[in-house]
Amino acid sequence: MSDPEAEVHWFKLLNNSTKDQNYIMFAPPPDHNYQDFQTPVWVSKFVENHGWWEVHTAGPIYAYVGRQYGDTKTGKVKIENFAVAWIDDDSKPPVFELSIDSHGAPTLTKTQETSQTPGAFIVKTGPDFSEKDANGNAYVFGFGKTDGATKEVAPCASSVAKKDQSVPVKPVIELHFFPSDAKPGEFIDYKTIVDSGKTGHVQFAGHLDATLCYALHKMEGEEWAMGYTKEPPLAKAAGASVVVTTSCDEKASQLKQRGADHGLNYRSQPNLVGIARQLTPNEAGADYILDIGGMDTLEQSLKCIKMEGIINLVGFLGASDKPHPGVLEALSHVCTIRGLCVGSRAMLIDMVQAFEGNDIRPVVDKRVFSFEEVKEAFEYLAAQEHMGKVLVRIN
Repeated sequence: MSDPEAEVHWFKLLNNSTKDQNYIMFAPPPDHNYQDFQTPVWVSKFVENHGWWEVHTAGPIYAYVGRQYGDTKTGKVKIENFAVAWIDDDSKPPVFELSIDSHGAPTLTKTQETSQTPGAFIVKTGPDFSEKDANGNAYVFGFGKTDGATKEVAPCASSVAKKDQSVPVKPVIELHFFPSDAKPGEFIDYKTIVDSGKTGHVQFAGHLDATLCYALHKMEGEEWAMGYTKEPPLAKAAGASVVVTTSCDEKASQLKQRGADHGLNYRSQPNLVGIARQLTPNEAGADYILDIGGMDTLEQSLKCIKMEGIINLVGFLGASDKPHPGVLEALSHVCTIRGLCVGSRAMLIDMVQAFEGNDIRPVVDKRVFSFEEVKEAFEYLAAQEHMGKVLVRIN
């Protein structure tokens, strides 16, 4: 059984809809049974245009009990008691008994039984179960997930509890993003919203090894683009939003698959700087730029850097006869230009530990050259046909 506290899935919504708005995230009802289960909002957040929202969650599915305030259409649910129902590798989820204590609080007790339905835990009530509290509020049960921001279990599905019943709860491992002013715990009309086709649908089927999902809400306002990846780059591990530039669309696509938020083709994008700035919050520019082109690309980096940002120069791959930016450019752009050379052994150890801790694998080109092919390797590198590091094997 995996660590129940370890975060295993990350989601990032990018608001490119042209307006500031609130977004919600919610799950399908168990086994897509929207007749018997209501759908509360799992988490929500207000996101500015060109801003983003990151959501983290751990692995377990939680069984919970609580109370419903209001009706099943416009009401809301509040969790009062919960327990781990199953983690990814559990083959036989448990059976829980729902009861009411002497103070009117709902409790959840794990029995010795196990569910015979794969992926579904069971919630049972007895013949003497009280269906409502003293104020007429219905008792409910369902499943929930942890919200990484608060570390609290939040409801994803809710069903009104009845006496003398045994209900299987089989979560559907999918999620949806949708622009809405609803708040966590409040009920939404799942079927109407999903049938509209206007949600960002997070579906890990077909992406079973992925841990990170990107949801881009496009300018059209009703269209979404979804992307999945397993290996975030080092900048992503540090919490940064990453924009990369490269020489072709194929490489840009591969870089996005490996965790970059945006991949831009500098050969086909005449307004590369303008597009890159648009991808930053409030179009203020990048906080950090890693420039490997040197003097040939420094001018573009200066136009794209945020006030008080840092440009890190690593090498001088580009060559140009046009005038190079002078030292006063750092003053006029209110930024720092910093040269980077080979680091120390201690820095290398820290880097390797960061790679291992975040499951980051350096990108290596699929082609490997023999020592006798060193000339061809340099020509391959110069032609920019490679993806990542070019290796030469020495026997």
